[in-house]
Amino acid sequence: MKTIETSVTVNVPVNRAYNQWKQFEEFQMFTEGVEEANQLDNMRLEWRAKIADKPDGWDAESVVQIPDQRIAWRRSRGTAARGTVSFKTLGNEKTKVDVQIDYDPESIAAKLGDSFAALASLVGGDLKRFKEFVEERPAPEGGSGATDGQEVQAAASAR
Repeated sequence: MKTIETSVTVNVPVNRAYNQWKQFEEFQMFTEGVEEANQLDNMRLEWRAKIADKPDGWDAESVVQIPDQRIAWRRSRGTAARGTVSFKTLGNEKTKVDVQIDYDPESIAAKLGDSFAALASLVGGDLKRFKEFVEERPAPEGGSGATDGQEVQAAASAR
């Protein structure tokens, strides 16, 4: 597994950044390649994307959701990958968003034609577009798969 780590500071409160991130169905509005995300239930999503002009699809499940703090996920179908998005308050109107993605380099590299650098650039660009997206629009009406302010964690056996 290889790891990509990137972060951005957004000029919105932590709850707004977290709630917008959980609007998975809107990811295609700020990510490069994501064509569709369908929320199957509070913990499972189905993704469709084009990576390097090649169609790709996968299922993912949240393994940890701590409101306004952290979302951890893993792919349950498709190329092996898992990740964490963390949210840290930097004041009333600023939030640091940290993204860490662990992935199988052979499977992803085959789709991208190489490279760790290409995927890292893609993720970094997506995070910058998330910053613009969340800062320019009104606050979302709750998160997709909302947990009503409660921590949600998948059973340890599911990891």
